[in-house]
Amino acid sequence: MTTRRSLKIFACLSITLAVLMTVSDAWAFRVSGTGYGKTPDEARKEALAELGQNIRVEVKSSFLSLQTQRNKSLDEMKSKAIRLKSDLPILGVQFSELSARQGFMVDAVLTSASAPLYEKELQTLSVQIAKNLDSLKSATSAEIKGDLLRGVLTQVEQYYSLRIVAQFLHCENIPDISVTAEDISARLAELEKKADSLAFGAKILAKNITAKNIYVYPPTPRNSSEVTSFGSAVKDHLAAQLKTVTHPDKAGAFLTGTYTLLKDGLELTCNLTDLNNKILASSVVFFTPDAYKSYQVEPVSLDFEKLMSEGHVVSGDFRVDIRTTQGKSDLLFKKGDSLKILVKMNKPGYFYLVSHNFKKNNYSYIINFSEEQGNRKFVSYVDGDSANRWIELGDFEVVAPFGVETLQMVASTEDLVNSVPPTFFDRETGLYTISDSLSKKGRPLASEPGSALSATRGLIMKKKSATAEAVLVFTSME
Repeated sequence: MTTRRSLKIFACLSITLAVLMTVSDAWAFRVSGTGYGKTPDEARKEALAELGQNIRVEVKSSFLSLQTQRNKSLDEMKSKAIRLKSDLPILGVQFSELSARQGFMVDAVLTSASAPLYEKELQTLSVQIAKNLDSLKSATSAEIKGDLLRGVLTQVEQYYSLRIVAQFLHCENIPDISVTAEDISARLAELEKKADSLAFGAKILAKNITAKNIYVYPPTPRNSSEVTSFGSAVKDHLAAQLKTVTHPDKAGAFLTGTYTLLKDGLELTCNLTDLNNKILASSVVFFTPDAYKSYQVEPVSLDFEKLMSEGHVVSGDFRVDIRTTQGKSDLLFKKGDSLKILVKMNKPGYFYLVSHNFKKNNYSYIINFSEEQGNRKFVSYVDGDSANRWIELGDFEVVAPFGVETLQMVASTEDLVNSVPPTFFDRETGLYTISDSLSKKGRPLASEPGSALSATRGLIMKKKSATAEAVLVFTSME
C-alpha cells in the first residue's frame, strides 16, 4: 500500500529507549521476534531487529522502580539506555525457520538460558576495565594515558549495553565496575587539548579510528533525538576525516555520538560499533564556546519530545513500528534528498499519521492517503497478509521550509475513522491541519503540537481495543 501524495518533510528518526530493571514474569524469561524475507538470512535479520524492538518495549514499561534510586552508577545506566540508538547486543538467540509464502519466516527467541553468556561477557569486561585502570597508575606519557582511557571508555560503554539485556534476563551474577563513562570522559577531557574549532575536534575524535566503510550519524543532544545544526556540521567534519559510505546499508561500521552542554563548553562522546553492535572504539572531545558559537546546539522541540515520550502508548500484544529506508535513528536529510517511509503492524488493524510541525510556525496536520470523503481519507488498513511486513508509504521529498517535525503513527485493531481529531483544509499549505479552536471570525485555528497530541491520545485511549503508537522525529536543513 502506498500514498501518491508527496509529504514535504525530511527525516530524523527517534525511538525512545529506557532501561529494564524489573519485568513481568510472563516476559522475564522469554521474548521473541519474527521476520519474513526472500532468503533465510534476510528473514533472520528482520527477526533479530524485531526481537531487539520487543525488548525495548518491555524495558520502557518496566523502569519506574529505578527512578527513586539516586546511585550514580544506576543513574548513568538509566541515561545510557534511554539514549541508546543502536540495537542492543543479543547473545545466544535460538532460531527456528519455516518456509512461508513467497519466502521464509524465522522466529528468534531469547530466553533465560542465555543469562550465563551475558554474565561471562560482563565478568570479562569488568576484569579488563580493572586491569586498564591499574595500568593507568604507571603510565608516564599523555599519549599512553589517552589510549588507556579511550580503551576503558569503550569497555564501559559495552558493559552498559550488555548489562541492560542482562537485567532483562534477571541475571544474578552481574559484576560491578568502579568507574562510570562520565568519570572516564572527564579524565579524557582534562588530558586532551580543548578544541576551539569543529575541524580540530573532529581530528581528535577520529585520530584512533582505522575502520573502513563507516556510516557517520550526526551526534544529538543528550536526552533528545533532534539533529541540530551543530550535529550536522560535526557529521560533515567527521566524514572528511574518516573512510565513509553514504548509506547505512553499505556500512561495515557505524559512528554515533551524543553531547552535553556544560557551563564552560560542550562535551561530545562518540562510539564506533560493528554490524553486531559491538562497540569497537570510543572517543570524547571538549569544545570551547568559540567552536560552536555559530551553530544551534539546543534542541528546539525538547519539551514536546518529553511529552511524546511520557504519553507513549505501549502494548505488549499489539505493536507497530515506523522507519525510513535509511534507518530509524539519528537521520539527517538535506534539501533535494528523497526518502521512503515504511510502517509495520504485527496484527491486522487501522492506522493514521499525524505530523507535528516545528518549522516556521508550530502546527499539526494529518496525512491523507486517498481522496475519499470525510475521515476515511486519513485511515489506512493493514490486512492479515500484510501483518508483520514492512509496508512502503511512498516517496517523501525534502523541501523548504526546513526544521523539525515529529511523525506520530496511531494504530488500533478497531476502525479509527471516528477517532480522527477535527481538521480543516489549509488552502495555503495544502494540508489537513488539526484544529481545536475558532478565531473571532469563526474560522478554525491550527492547534499547537501539544494540544494536537492530547487530542490524538485522548480519543484513542477511550477505545477498548488494542492500541499502539510509533514515533519519528524529523529534522531538515538546507
